[in-house]
Amino acid sequence: MSTTGGKNDVEADKIFKARAIITAPGGADAEFLAVRRGRVVATGNQAGGAAFERAGVPVVDFGDAAVLPGLWDAHVHLLLTGLALRQTDLSGARSLTDVFEVVREAAGGADEIAICGGLDETRLAEGRLPTGAELDAASPQKPVVVVRVDSHSLVINEAARRHLKVEASWPGVELDADGRPTGVLRGRANEMARTKIYNRVDAGTKATAYAEAAALAASRGVVALCALEGGRLFGEDDVPVLLACRDRLPLETFVFPQIPSATAARELGLPRLGGCILVDGSLGSWTAALTEPYADRPTTRGELYFAADDLNAVVLAAHATGLQVALHAIGDRAVTQVLDAYEIAAQEHPRADCRHRVEHAELAADRDLERAAKLGVTFSMQPAFEWYWGGPGKMYESRLGKRSRRTNRLRSALKAGVALAGGSDANITPLNPLLGIAAAMAHPNEGERLSFAEALAMFTTGAAAAAFAEDDWGTLEPGKRASFAVLPRDPRSLSPEEIAATEVVATVVRGEFTYRRGGEAAGGQEPRAAS
Repeated sequence: MSTTGGKNDVEADKIFKARAIITAPGGADAEFLAVRRGRVVATGNQAGGAAFERAGVPVVDFGDAAVLPGLWDAHVHLLLTGLALRQTDLSGARSLTDVFEVVREAAGGADEIAICGGLDETRLAEGRLPTGAELDAASPQKPVVVVRVDSHSLVINEAARRHLKVEASWPGVELDADGRPTGVLRGRANEMARTKIYNRVDAGTKATAYAEAAALAASRGVVALCALEGGRLFGEDDVPVLLACRDRLPLETFVFPQIPSATAARELGLPRLGGCILVDGSLGSWTAALTEPYADRPTTRGELYFAADDLNAVVLAAHATGLQVALHAIGDRAVTQVLDAYEIAAQEHPRADCRHRVEHAELAADRDLERAAKLGVTFSMQPAFEWYWGGPGKMYESRLGKRSRRTNRLRSALKAGVALAGGSDANITPLNPLLGIAAAMAHPNEGERLSFAEALAMFTTGAAAAAFAEDDWGTLEPGKRASFAVLPRDPRSLSPEEIAATEVVATVVRGEFTYRRGGEAAGGQEPRAAS
């Protein structure tokens, strides 16, 4: 079918209508989208849409709903998110008694090892992690692993220590005053234990977990995401499993292999490497690398996981062969080390438009904001971290004191000219871009808050650009993929709290429904996955 659009006939195979169609962050609204073969071919007002209807083009009318450009998540651990849907959740625990009750219940299950995730000890009445001995009392026979919410530390009982063959000599095994393991593993010990755990999960279970996490993402309006998989915090075969099943997922996946090897990335056929290749740890686990000591643990400044020369070599090898690099850096000392590596690579092997990334950048100095902008580096950030841990009396303030006013500097980064991409770090925080948008608007430091349009850009155009996908994704302009989220109300009229609580009505990828509220995943052609 066709109708006249200006001087030329525009052919369309369907049109979508709604009271408000936000075609781009801060852009003009429309009332219809005309779509052909999965791409937007025209947008406009009611009169333009009526012309298509008169020509007999099928119509999908969303009525008073609002349509947004399809949402992205620029930082997702997709396998971990899927597996977490099956594992015991400790996010609701508010005391160690709660923890032990959940552990006892999990220990009665059929799984070989009971994994209990999402524990945030700063929300417990006791304000601390359980000990290995306490887990022994709750589960004397069954191996139990309690994973902190940031995934950078965990606690194991004696049965799990034997099951995973954890040695007291591993770096990161916490010892008490008498030199005995407490059960807490941080840093390299945490990584080694986690790799053993996830290497025990079979490929079929992993493929199912990927599918379940992708379905969850679709229900949150997500049309594309950056899947950060494999590496020392995860399983060794995670990336091959995802590459084998991603064509069946209801969204576009841009796979980041978390392996510090340009050769390995090339062998996988991927134009990038990284994600959570850890340059440091996390603030919650006192392992993020800081310039000044922690306020609540002044004997430590965290740690850098790479020697400078080693990190420089990894980055240069990838940069020189044309790969995009993404590195995890949370503390200001780690952000500096990553930018040093990017700067050296740029000097030794000049390249245009590399778009290397710093994942998280939770604490960044003014000088490094300026350097990131000059180098064209993207900060892939998670505004929801502030929703959960920012503000008076919360974790950032406990760990950093007055420096907590300088965490997740969204507005400062934009002012400095840094490109921003929005993510969740799921399963660390929920895979929900609307929550991320709300959190960016409601940052506890008012000077770092973003407008709705700026926050939406983080989770649409900014995230797409961070994956070199802006030619096809991020807006609803003619020529782009017809991929969008449908909300019950125009989010521009809502408070951040209302945006965070909004449930998506439908998600469309390449002109086909991938989700409809009520649990019905619509049929239609499945989207082709990206490399």
